[in-house]
Amino acid sequence: MGLAGIVAGVAAGVVGLAAAGVVETLAAGVELTRVRLGVGRRVLLLADLHVHGSPGWRAVWAARAARPDLVVLAGDTWDERTRGFGPVWETLREVARYMRAGVAVLGNHEVWAARRLPLGEGVRLLEDAGFSVLLDSDAEVLGLRVAGLAWREDPRGYRGPLERLARGADLVVVHSPDAFSHLPRGARVVVLAGHTHGGQWCLPVNRSVWTNSRYGYAWGLYRRGESVMYVSRGLGERDPPRVFCHYQAVLIE
Repeated sequence: MGLAGIVAGVAAGVVGLAAAGVVETLAAGVELTRVRLGVGRRVLLLADLHVHGSPGWRAVWAARAARPDLVVLAGDTWDERTRGFGPVWETLREVARYMRAGVAVLGNHEVWAARRLPLGEGVRLLEDAGFSVLLDSDAEVLGLRVAGLAWREDPRGYRGPLERLARGADLVVVHSPDAFSHLPRGARVVVLAGHTHGGQWCLPVNRSVWTNSRYGYAWGLYRRGESVMYVSRGLGERDPPRVFCHYQAVLIE
């Protein structure tokens, strides 16, 4: 993957919350950030769609603009406000038109909404749309070893599955960026995450003033040892509306 050369020139910790990439505006308040990490495939990170009563068109716009090899859904595709899976299915079906393959993990809101929207039904929906659902498991996808982690309320719970999966992976997909702080020593992997919404309430130009990450991750590119992580601001929210935190999809190349 050439990660050693990438991370050698990356300062410790956060690597520029200006996004460390080229930003393309897809629509008012919707951005596509292009980041070169040498993964060998065009990987589109879509996080936090929070599809409610209508399809998630921001995700469709991003997929159409990016024409990716692989689409990664990093959790919170639906939530407690989602009345049924119809709009979710329409979103996934449209996104799938522009990809060669897809993988998905689940986030906290899918878990919290499971009383009304059963997780098993949601997983089947994702799989029917062409997304491999990875819950503490991995798969070979387009020549990449991709690992996906299930949601955990306590991020210390990521240590076990990361110890088992991270060292052999090219990509690790997880909803919460807090998993990054529990990577095993010696891991050399690209981690893709969401969850934070970039802070949701920001100062102008996406400058985060708060984050729900226990370890302070907001959005952008981070380094830990010889691994890197990109945290997307995501494409939706449950409530309330965003302030100065533009919706974001990320194309990793």
